[in-house]
Amino acid sequence: MDRSPHGCVTEAVDATACEIRPVATTAEYRACEGLQLRAWGFASERDVVPLTQLLAAHKAGGLVLGAFAPGGRLVGFVYGFLGRDEDGWFHHSHMTAVDPAWQGCGLGARLKWAQRERVLAQGIERIAWTYDPLESRNACFNFDKLGVVARTYWPDLYGETTSRLHRGMPTDRLRAEWFLASARVCARAAGRRSALARRLSEQPDAFPTALRAAAGARAPRPERLEVDPGAVAFLCEIPGEIQEVKRLDAEAALAWRLETRALLQGALARGYHVRECVRTRTRRPRTLYLLAKAPTELAD
Repeated sequence: MDRSPHGCVTEAVDATACEIRPVATTAEYRACEGLQLRAWGFASERDVVPLTQLLAAHKAGGLVLGAFAPGGRLVGFVYGFLGRDEDGWFHHSHMTAVDPAWQGCGLGARLKWAQRERVLAQGIERIAWTYDPLESRNACFNFDKLGVVARTYWPDLYGETTSRLHRGMPTDRLRAEWFLASARVCARAAGRRSALARRLSEQPDAFPTALRAAAGARAPRPERLEVDPGAVAFLCEIPGEIQEVKRLDAEAALAWRLETRALLQGALARGYHVRECVRTRTRRPRTLYLLAKAPTELAD
């Protein structure tokens, strides 16, 4: 579960000033424990990955990369280990955590690209992680900035946790797959956005919509629409800020969880995969997933 919470930068910070390197000392591993509590807002230490697990995974061929501010303070880390599925070996990226004061400055991206470099050096060409498909910033970052794809949806994967970010909702997760040496990801590494993502952000009406945001009394609610079952691609809208929807209308937030679960699970079972997620540049900005048949003629 590559959990990367998001928020606003609360002080003047510079991600490029941080040193990205493996976590090495007992004190640095202990700092990873404390950082999880701050970044995720856990009410209990039971949800924290402990020093012993971080250290053991790292020593056994996994990876714990830290981001260290000038002066040596740990302000972020990414943690993962070796996994295997029906497609072979991959690196499971279990957690990314960034200090709340450093969120929004690009530090999470630096950690992910450093992770990619290290994993490729191990001879592994795929990283996978899970994330909440209703967290729009994470979704756009994963697809638009990193170039992942998603083929698997797990409902209520972790059950109840003590994180304030998870409160009141089943912990459904999309599994992001990052094909590290693909042309798609190499283009993102070079700073090139896909032509498909650009088209989607500027002309979302070019694709049919299966789920959209409709006006609600206090917060937007999901509305299902009919889409040709043979469509090459279609859209699934999600709220721009699900945490705000939860605050305003808990029932609306739960409706979003259940409607997106039904739509995404059903589409993935029929051979679609999640190809993109973008924030549109239209007069009313929307956050949209694009689901496409795989393989598809929709090229990057």
